Amino acid sequence: MAKRKFRPIIYLNGYAGVGKRTIANELCQLLLNAKVISNHLLIDTAAVVFEKNTREHELLYTTWRGALWSRIASSTTHDTIWIFTDYQPLSGTSRGYLNIAASRRSPFISIILDCAINESLKRAASGDTDDYNTEPKDLKALGGLREEDIFRFGGELEMELDETDLSPTEAARRICDHVYRVVPNNLPEQGV
Repeated sequence: MAKRKFRPIIYLNGYAGVGKRTIANELCQLLLNAKVISNHLLIDTAAVVFEKNTREHELLYTTWRGALWSRIASSTTHDTIWIFTDYQPLSGTSRGYLNIAASRRSPFISIILDCAINESLKRAASGDTDDYNTEPKDLKALGGLREEDIFRFGGELEMELDETDLSPTEAARRICDHVYRVVPNNLPEQGV
C-alpha cells in the first residue's frame, strides 16, 4: 500500500499592496485541489460585527482563525493544498501556519512576496489592490508598514519573489514551479 502524501501548506507573506490575494487566486488555478484563505476573509468578516482595532474585533478574529486552523489541521483536509495570504512582520502568527502544516505532516512552503514600494503605492492609489474594506489604502500608512521587516522562516522550501515587473499570472507560475520543484512527491499526479 502506498504511503499517503499530505498536500502542502503554502503561505504567501508580503506587505499590503503587493497583490497577495490576486496571486494566490492565480496559483489556485494552477494547482489541483487548492483553496485560498486570505487573512482578510476573517478580518473583514469580524469588522462587519465589531469595529476594527477594537478588543472585540481582535477576539472574534482570533477565535474564528483558531477554529479555521483547527479544521484545516484535521485529517479530512489532507488532500487539499491550502494557500494562505497574510502580512506578518513577527513570528508569532506566522508560526501558527507552520504549526498547521506540522500537525498535518504537510510540507510548509513560505513565499515572501515583494514589489518596489513605488509600485505598491501606485497599486494602492489606483485601486488595483484587493478590494477589502479593511485593506490599508492610505499611502502614508502603507509606506509606514514597509519599515517593518517581513518574517522569514528560511530553509530550502522558502522562496522570495520580487514581483514588481511580473503579472499576477507570471508570479503564480513561478511560485507553482517552485512548489513542484521542492515537494514534487506531495502533489497530485496530474499537474500544471
